[in-house]
Amino acid sequence: MISGEICCICGLPLISEKSVCMRCRKRKYAFDRNFSIFEYKNRAREIFYHYKFAKHRDIAIWYSELINDLVAAKFHDYLIVPSPSRYYKKIRKGWDQVEYLSSILRSQYNLPVKNVLKRSGGSDQKRLDLEERITNLRGKISVRRNFQIITEQKILFLDDIFTTGATADECSRVLIENGAASVTSLTIAID
Repeated sequence: MISGEICCICGLPLISEKSVCMRCRKRKYAFDRNFSIFEYKNRAREIFYHYKFAKHRDIAIWYSELINDLVAAKFHDYLIVPSPSRYYKKIRKGWDQVEYLSSILRSQYNLPVKNVLKRSGGSDQKRLDLEERITNLRGKISVRRNFQIITEQKILFLDDIFTTGATADECSRVLIENGAASVTSLTIAID
């Protein structure tokens, strides 16, 4: 679990900076702030690898317990909106790790999780830098039809890894443009 001084925007542990990390000083995000449960390194990185790539789905039970505790403490009146999966990636891999985690949060903890967003096209973000990620997502995220439910809602955007913030930023921008009151990002880990 992340502890100590963290950036008040992205949630990255701070080394010598005060309040805001160097990355967040250089750009403005559409979300209010990001909370991450772990820093993406060492044992947390290894466990996440087993979850996402080796498909050890039982790890989602542990992640969902941690997320439920955080939601109960800080976000009990938020609507949870998971990051939209890429259709072909889901077909190729047979599952989406955020979607699976969301289903546990909905069914076992009765949390208000709604798949509001959809993604059309765009390539994998993994090997792209910040500017390429922003360009790759631009115009690819939209709100599904009949989702006026987000109007005036505080949204908790759920994703797996916060790397550059491009996904959380674009999804938050779309949610706010479609009436959300505010968006806070929550990720399993921050890199």
